[in-house]
Amino acid sequence: MNEEKLTMQQAQDELNALKRIFPSVALFDGESLQQGGSTVPDVEIDGMPVNCAGSVAESALSQKKQITKLEFIGSDIYQVIAHYVEIDGRPSVIEMAKQLSGDSLVYLNGREELAERLARNNSEIYLDALTGAYNRRYFEEYLKNA
Repeated sequence: MNEEKLTMQQAQDELNALKRIFPSVALFDGESLQQGGSTVPDVEIDGMPVNCAGSVAESALSQKKQITKLEFIGSDIYQVIAHYVEIDGRPSVIEMAKQLSGDSLVYLNGREELAERLARNNSEIYLDALTGAYNRRYFEEYLKNA
């Protein structure tokens, strides 16, 4: 996966190798992703469909690099990795996902630190640093999820 330029045969070989490690592996054409994901099929992770519109794959495509995120599906945590590649000269993204167990997420002593960092990150994203009031981003996300 270090090479960013592949032939279709090399990409198929990579996908087959990744499927031995990740329960969900998908290849997205860059053109479909740029159209807002309307033609991008949902990816299934352990039999649960995950909508790819607005996904990490779109970020990987626009930034032309690998992006990793944690996705919360129900009470489970999944690691989603989107890797930008060019296949036969066409921009594409390989997206992989797998469930993380509580033990693999962090070492025993690191769980409190992880929770602390996530809480701090959340406040940095949604709170104004000067006033401490919720910002526009918070309200947009709130309305989107309401």
